[in-house]
Amino acid sequence: MRNVLVLRDPGPRWIHGSVQGKLQRYLDEWMEKFGHGAVAVEADCLLSEAPDTIRIPDVAVLLQPFDAENAFHGRVRGAPDIAIEVLSPSNSPQEMRDKTSEYFQAGALRMWIVDPETRTIVIRKADGTKILFTDKDRLEDPEILPGFTLDMQKVFGA
Repeated sequence: MRNVLVLRDPGPRWIHGSVQGKLQRYLDEWMEKFGHGAVAVEADCLLSEAPDTIRIPDVAVLLQPFDAENAFHGRVRGAPDIAIEVLSPSNSPQEMRDKTSEYFQAGALRMWIVDPETRTIVIRKADGTKILFTDKDRLEDPEILPGFTLDMQKVFGA
C-alpha cells in the first residue's frame, strides 16, 4: 500500500519563504550593527487578551530586546514594532486590513506588506500614511530604522 500526502491548507510558496528569509537576514544584519532589539520569523505575538488574539507575522522586528519577563508563555506580549507580512495568493484584501488594524491597535509602529508578485513593499504607518517601494527602489525608514537601507532587488532578485 502506498502512502498518500493530502494537503488541506497549502503552505506558502517557495518565493514566500525566500523573501521572508532575506528580509530576516538583512534586518538581522542591521540589528547587529545599529540596533538593540531582535528579529524573528513566525513568532507568536499576543495582540490582545480576553479573548486572546495571537498573530504570527512572517517577520517580526522588536526595536528593544525581547522582554522575557513581560512575555506571555514565550510569546511577544503586544505587537512587534514592525510586523512584516509576505502576501500569499490566499490572503484577501480584507484579511490584510484586519491584520493591519490589529497590529496597530496592539502598538505596532509599522506594518510592511510585501508582495512578491508585484515586487513591492508597502510600509504602513500607525498614522495611516503609507510608502510604496518598487523593485527599483532602496527601502529606507530612518525614523525607526536609522542607517537601514535595502536594495529591493536583493529581496526579489534581479
